[in-house]
Amino acid sequence: IEHFSSSTCAPCVLINQLMHKMTEDNPGKYTYTKYVLNFPGVGDPYYTKEGGIRHDFYQVSSVPRCFLDAEFQLSGNTPQPVTKTKLLNRYDVPAFAEIRGAFNIDENNIIRITADVASYINITDLRTFISVNEKTTTKNVSENGETEFHHISLTMPDNAEGRIVNINAGEYYRMECTLNITETFMEDIGDLEVALW
Repeated sequence: IEHFSSSTCAPCVLINQLMHKMTEDNPGKYTYTKYVLNFPGVGDPYYTKEGGIRHDFYQVSSVPRCFLDAEFQLSGNTPQPVTKTKLLNRYDVPAFAEIRGAFNIDENNIIRITADVASYINITDLRTFISVNEKTTTKNVSENGETEFHHISLTMPDNAEGRIVNINAGEYYRMECTLNITETFMEDIGDLEVALW
């Protein structure tokens, strides 16, 4: 799930609440990254250039916008959250690859991420993504009335356009990234998660 939002967006509140409930009710069944954007108005102070790159990729013209496996969630002309039904339908589709990852943070606030992509089929031009998220933020509170935000992307340390990988069936590809996490808007170093897709 890639979700575009902003703490200055009034219509984002309901979508954020519905997405938070849906993800809380379905642990372990999704990868979720929320990009906060620099509009409407002055936009969210946690906006990142990586979020801007993903915004350009999807040609997002307004928020909120939710994408499940790159499919825009829309009913008529109204943006929608990802529903439990849609999530579980996608969850039941067999995957062509498996991703396993881990991260640690050392005493100097350097985060080290390792991810292995194992493929069941031959794949060319596969795009792989890594996002370091904070599970809950509160310091980007603004005018829409929300007091906390969830799965906020702090940075995409590898490449916001995705690393292109070619991999044969039965093989794996290892990705490794490091960065100083204090160079982001991180609020609590113990509240980080890494999303891989």
